[in-house]
Amino acid sequence: MDRGGYRNNDDANQITGGGQAIFQKNRVRWSFEGPVLVDFTEGATVEKLAESSEDGVWIITHISGAIYQGKGQIVGDLQPDTNSAQMSLKVSGGGKLEKL
Repeated sequence: MDRGGYRNNDDANQITGGGQAIFQKNRVRWSFEGPVLVDFTEGATVEKLAESSEDGVWIITHISGAIYQGKGQIVGDLQPDTNSAQMSLKVSGGGKLEKL
């Protein structure tokens, strides 16, 4: 899980002639990736969500009990494993993932 926000670029060559570090900040989107169960009997629900061009509200509950919320979309490939009925799903969005 990456809650998003600003990060310093990691480039050892970003230094002045006088030896002072130059820090470049980049804004990154939030993202969460993990395994989900796939119900093959319900049709193409995940595929329909992945094809949508509109952001959805995602509520993510971690096993620790922490709950996060963000607005975003499914990104990346969808490759369900038909033997285990699972797949890795990545969701990403703008701004920061908010802890509820």
